[in-house]
Amino acid sequence: MTTKLKPRQRITANVKALMHYRGYERHKDLGARLGWSESKVSRAFNEDKWPLDELDDLAAALRVSAADLLRDPDTYLPGGGDAGRVLAPSVTVE
Repeated sequence: MTTKLKPRQRITANVKALMHYRGYERHKDLGARLGWSESKVSRAFNEDKWPLDELDDLAAALRVSAADLLRDPDTYLPGGGDAGRVLAPSVTVE
């Protein structure tokens, strides 16, 4: 049984996996897309604190919706749960 993640932890897990999926290798790669410093991105990851007023921008940089960032990463993302997981909105692996 998987531990239930808090919403902020889900965002962190989803952003981390989506960064990998989208080819962002470092925090500064994502930061460049957002206009954030590398330290701001690192702080968000380390503290699980994502600025809510910039969540739409974060989601857009990763080509998902803000709601997608709150989904259960075990069933939503590559490397998570079952074989029918969703990789991006409307794209499913069977």
